Amino acid sequence: MSSSREIGTRRAFDDAAADFTALGRHLWEPIGEATAAAAGIRTGDRVLDACCGTGASAIPAARVTSTPCVPKA
Repeated sequence: MSSSREIGTRRAFDDAAADFTALGRHLWEPIGEATAAAAGIRTGDRVLDACCGTGASAIPAARVTSTPCVPKA
């Protein structure tokens, strides 16, 4: 049996998940671009974005390195 606190926590995460993707253009993309710039990534560099999720940092990094965004399994 779940406590009311656990149920409230689940609802909070479910509600936030609905907005996560919608925020991409306004929040995650600018943050990802700023992260790639701050990292000093240059053309030809290789980067690893572990746990990249939607690729908010991986995609801007790939653009800078001129590397196609193709995941390797």
